[in-house]
Amino acid sequence: MNKSAERRAEEVSEWGDGRLLSLMLENITDYAIFAIDPQGRIRNWNKGAVALFGYGEKEIIGKHTTIIFTPEDRRRGAPERELKMAADEGKSWDTRWQIRKDGSRLWTSGIVAPLRDEAGNLIGYVKVARDATGKKQMEAELEEALARERAMRSESEEISRSKDEFIAMISHELRSPLNAILGWTRLLRKGQPDEELYDRATEIIERSARMQSQLIEDLMDTARIVSGKLRLEVRPVNLAVVIEKAMDVVRPAADAKGVTVNAELDPVAGQITGDPDRLQQVVWNLLSNAVKFTKEGGRVEVSLGRVDPNVQIAVRDTGRGIKPEFLPHVFERYHQADASGARRTSGLGLGLSLVRQLIELHGGSVAAESEGEGKGATFIVKLPIRAVYTPETGRAPSLRSQAKSLAGFRAVVVDDEDNARELIASVLEASGARVTAFSSAREALDLLMDDSTPRPDVLVSDLAMPGEDGFSLIRKLREWERARGADAMPAIALTAFGRAEDRTQALYAGFQMHVTKPVEPVELVVAIKSLIERG
Repeated sequence: MNKSAERRAEEVSEWGDGRLLSLMLENITDYAIFAIDPQGRIRNWNKGAVALFGYGEKEIIGKHTTIIFTPEDRRRGAPERELKMAADEGKSWDTRWQIRKDGSRLWTSGIVAPLRDEAGNLIGYVKVARDATGKKQMEAELEEALARERAMRSESEEISRSKDEFIAMISHELRSPLNAILGWTRLLRKGQPDEELYDRATEIIERSARMQSQLIEDLMDTARIVSGKLRLEVRPVNLAVVIEKAMDVVRPAADAKGVTVNAELDPVAGQITGDPDRLQQVVWNLLSNAVKFTKEGGRVEVSLGRVDPNVQIAVRDTGRGIKPEFLPHVFERYHQADASGARRTSGLGLGLSLVRQLIELHGGSVAAESEGEGKGATFIVKLPIRAVYTPETGRAPSLRSQAKSLAGFRAVVVDDEDNARELIASVLEASGARVTAFSSAREALDLLMDDSTPRPDVLVSDLAMPGEDGFSLIRKLREWERARGADAMPAIALTAFGRAEDRTQALYAGFQMHVTKPVEPVELVVAIKSLIERG
């Protein structure tokens, strides 16, 4: 052994076992090891504690151990309880969230043991802790995965149960009219029935056949929607006519049951684009459903009006009402408020599901309201108003007189609805304008406030748009123009908001003209040309 090695060995021998152990503990980096005095103040701090909690030895010595405990644990007295348990029972195990210097939390697992002198007097504590955050996160992720799996299994079981009930219901509902048809047919074949019996039998057979046909049609429509094969024959539609036709179909059943059906229809509520047959099916479903669940002497009311920016159909009844817990599921397939064999009404429960699907295919929405059982129900359908009026024959309006009236003009069209935007652009292009169309205010502003491109001659913008609306668009444009001393660009608000206060608000915001949807194409072209010429 050389002299330097001999000297190091002598130094280690002079340190003694206690000093050597202390150095070993101080240099351990995988575990936080630190001493605590009887009052709970930290007295030494190894490198592992520095790495784990972020505090340097000089800044932590003398601090109370509460510094690494969470606020909620401090309020519960956890630091003091930990030391008391160690003194009373010889050790204290703990796993808990603790706080680093930077305020972040870590999950630690550790033990506190008492330190006593030769006489058995308590002189302090030693705590050993390690980072168990990774394990905690794994446990949390495992628990979350198990919870998801339990939820999916429960949902799957519920769907399977609902489908089983639905299949049983289909079997029952298809057999019921079939039994009536077969039974009355056999009765007629037994002999020569009198006129009264013959009329009764044929009426029941016809009604049962129609019922079965409707059940099959509902099933087929549902299958078409689910597979994406349902097609709409879209054209301009007057909803007042659609509702009247649906009422004519439902009225005999309502009269037979003693239910009054009233209507309040606004003939100028606004034109929409849709499939009149499918929309009639929607209204028929809502009305027949209302009649079915309304007792004798009750009322069903249907209304049509404009609730900007939509056309709204509302069907209200004084019938059975809807339980609060079932209300969120009223439009779902395989759900019925009462799927038991003791149901008081027939049907597969597909009608309202079809209503929602068909209305959503038209770009609209449907909602159900009820104050509870016995308090009736209201179904509200909202459909977007058509941007430009078109005769209900489906033929495009004549623009011959204005064919080139906008030739040479550049127009910017802004509308978040694809159909409305394309329709407005087509009308203007048919009159000779060069059109740039945008689906958002932000996209339009990028062009309108670009000094490097020629300024458009006119802006036609919708008001109700998600995110940044038409009011924000025109205000920002006018501010930009004032800052540069530029002339105000001619701007038209083409919107479904048709009230006087809506017009005032649009003009005050910076539009020079407010036009309500649906607008006649020729009128729109003339309005734009007039506005440009006025400058």
